[in-house]
Amino acid sequence: MYASWNTRSFGFLVSSLVLFLSSLASSAGRDVSEVVENAGIERYKWKYETLGHRLLRMEEHISALADTSKIRFFDRRYELLDWIISNGVAKIESLQLDADYKARKEAIVTLETIDLALKESGVLICIPTVTMSEGLTTKRLSEFNCKKYRYARNGQLRSFYGVDCDIGAFLYLSIGEVLQLPLSMMELPNHNFIRWQLNQIQHINWDNNSALIFNDDELQLGLSSTDGVTLTTRAERSSRFPLKMDEQEVVGYYCTIIADMLRKQGRYREAIVHYEKAIEIRPNSTFAMNNLSWMYLTVAELECEENHHKALQLSERVDRISPSNKTNKDTYSCACAAVGDFEKAIKVEKLAFNKDYKIEGFKKGLTCLELGEE
Repeated sequence: MYASWNTRSFGFLVSSLVLFLSSLASSAGRDVSEVVENAGIERYKWKYETLGHRLLRMEEHISALADTSKIRFFDRRYELLDWIISNGVAKIESLQLDADYKARKEAIVTLETIDLALKESGVLICIPTVTMSEGLTTKRLSEFNCKKYRYARNGQLRSFYGVDCDIGAFLYLSIGEVLQLPLSMMELPNHNFIRWQLNQIQHINWDNNSALIFNDDELQLGLSSTDGVTLTTRAERSSRFPLKMDEQEVVGYYCTIIADMLRKQGRYREAIVHYEKAIEIRPNSTFAMNNLSWMYLTVAELECEENHHKALQLSERVDRISPSNKTNKDTYSCACAAVGDFEKAIKVEKLAFNKDYKIEGFKKGLTCLELGEE
């Protein structure tokens, strides 16, 4: 059975979060259902109820809810998602494979078929892609700005939909949810991939960016074609990498994505709520903790002694989990400076990116906000 992505329990978690987001929106005078009713908008009715749809709904509830164009924007993406899923489902069903999906050969054929279905639907690997809605927005090859990509050299394609490791994994899981495939989303530092569980012991690690299989040792040595992070014993022990993400953790993971989006829009108070929710669900999420710490340290309207100490606590926690990450240590140095420990800030920055201007600034008693970091 499709144990890793239980539809009812995951749907309940997302629905609860959506209600929470709606309450925040309502307090600001914005509510999706009210806007729809007042404008007489007929919503698109989903063909499927999948992970992809639920994540899009999370995005919808933090968008400009009083803007009817946004409602139509998301309806078009729900419809596109249904079409992509239908293509994948039809291709797999045409194979007429054993419904138990326990044989390694059949599992690989199914994974390759999903990859082919996405390609034929115009879904290309485009790194970076941040959100589901962005991945389901048409891009033109003439405007191609992906750092890494696959399939983009297909001369017949003039436009495409771009996904990277996590957004692509959401599409795999959405197709898999309809067919009850034993798929899970896995996490490495800076990378995600798909795991097909053959039985209690055996599995297939499918790098959906490259459509290649890697064993556990290869992934831990950073040998996948997308990510080059070698896991240390401490990193594996602290964060359990590669991490199999359950229903709650995928909600927390996407809360971080939404928080980053809100931060970039200058909606800092809302971003804090989502970062804190992400950390509550995923207490070892160094990405959420580091980004929240950085926001406390570099946004003028959030500057206060309480937030400085919150940032320091977050950065200390991150450093214990991931002591070799230079980006996190760079934030940690700023946190030390914010609370007045400039001696330690200099020491930590030398272990990070060793930026001369920061070290000189710390010597003069300047914080990262005063140094213009953002």
